[in-house]
Amino acid sequence: MVELLGMLEAWLTYINVQVLGLKPFHLNLVKTPLLLLGTGTLLWTMLAKSSAARITRLTEWCLGLSSWRLIVTVSALLAGILSYLSLKQYYVFTAEAYDLAIFTNSMWHFISGAGLFDSLQNRHFLGDHFVPILIVFAQLYRLWESPVWLLMAQVIALVLGGIGLGLVTYRLTGSTVSVMVSLLLYTSNPYLHSVAALDFHPIALAIPVFIWVLYCLDTERYWAALALACAALLVEESLSPGLVGVGLYLFFFSSQYRRTGIMLAVVSSLWFLLEVTVLLPHFSEGALVHWDRYANLGPNFHGALYNLITNPLFLVNEALVRNHKFYYVTALLLSVGFLPLFAWRQATLIILPALMMLLSGNGGHYKFGFHYSAAILPFLFYSMAHGIAVVRTAISARFPMWARSNRLLFAAMVTLLILNVYQIRGYRLNHVDPAHVEAIYTVLSFLPPEASVRADGNMLAVLSGRHRIAPIDDAVEGNFNWWVPEYFVVDFEQVGDNPIHLTARQALNVYLRQGDRYRLLFEKDGVALFKLMSSR
Repeated sequence: MVELLGMLEAWLTYINVQVLGLKPFHLNLVKTPLLLLGTGTLLWTMLAKSSAARITRLTEWCLGLSSWRLIVTVSALLAGILSYLSLKQYYVFTAEAYDLAIFTNSMWHFISGAGLFDSLQNRHFLGDHFVPILIVFAQLYRLWESPVWLLMAQVIALVLGGIGLGLVTYRLTGSTVSVMVSLLLYTSNPYLHSVAALDFHPIALAIPVFIWVLYCLDTERYWAALALACAALLVEESLSPGLVGVGLYLFFFSSQYRRTGIMLAVVSSLWFLLEVTVLLPHFSEGALVHWDRYANLGPNFHGALYNLITNPLFLVNEALVRNHKFYYVTALLLSVGFLPLFAWRQATLIILPALMMLLSGNGGHYKFGFHYSAAILPFLFYSMAHGIAVVRTAISARFPMWARSNRLLFAAMVTLLILNVYQIRGYRLNHVDPAHVEAIYTVLSFLPPEASVRADGNMLAVLSGRHRIAPIDDAVEGNFNWWVPEYFVVDFEQVGDNPIHLTARQALNVYLRQGDRYRLLFEKDGVALFKLMSSR
């Protein structure tokens, strides 16, 4: 079966590359069937005369469902799927585990009494990102020293975000059909899956925190909303602009919470300034570690702030024009069918967190890629729910019968789902080699728990519960900058597709084999273990 799928993928790649001039084709065992199903459903909807009656019956069936049961069912399915994908990637060493290892190693040092020290970057972690909430996770880590805590925390966060969105939608529409649409757009959203596929990042907590802040405000749970807002300030510095936006939204559009809005906007602004001008530089010995991502705005934070305030055209150019950034804003809105545009007041919540990404010169930021979009997604989904309510009201008022049976609405929804599924980031589980995984576990079994190790990225998270752990540097001499590793674990298969990394590993392999400083202890299936024999 595996060989058959490989042949099919090779044939489709030939068609894509040689005939159509496209990229190589990767057969995904989940996405491909979903895309085929969606395409078949779309053709049936548009061509079959019987589809109108069946869509009407489907709508009536959805209307008879319990909203709570629907939300719980979808949430349980999402939890199961994301848990499997996250844990599977971790245990078969296909995960992009570098950041996960940083967070886990910082927690390990914290419970060991060394503060949030990050051995992988050889510095205090709070100088990289100001994430004091990691101290809370460290208390769970005491019970079982495993990165699985963080992986499951992210899954739970994304599931709670879906539950909150379902409740928001039902409160606005009272319709289970609307809740179904909302949850389908949430669970199929490619930006959400970019967050889920990349192991753990605290910024993912923004999704449930902000959705529930807004839901609590809508349902007059004032103190719960404030408690969640305070929690948002402790997650990461990138959440502060979103909370400023919530404050401004309340001030301009909610007479009931106008004073609360002013308080949130002022406190969040001051906290953000404190983070970027005092706290982050304090823990990073005077500099903002990631300022290079915003060097296009000015030489430092104060200079960038001055340029943006005094030159509005510069701000517009950097946020929308340069590098065609307006295209990425359009793609973001397309993922939810442009529904936020029908609820412009709620859509203003997107502006400040989106500007944080768009003003960056880093492609991962302004393309809303990887995990960075998490700061924007709660507001995108919240305004989407309001957009659904507006569209539903308008259609029901003007075309009450047409709204229940028209195939165009159903076809538009299916088309949007197809586009979303097509763009979902792969979970790196298509080509798992059991023999290679077994070789990695065998190699890791040789490592003493206290030994210092340099290893390739796919193994870093598993090895992160130790004082000295770092990734292999592409420069041979760079592997000895901070300390002399007792062990090297090199995985040639992992870097095989990257000629730069492969060449670097080959150079390191030659260095370790030729001298008398290290000895090859074990080698199997492209994984090699070297042990320090002499500290000279």
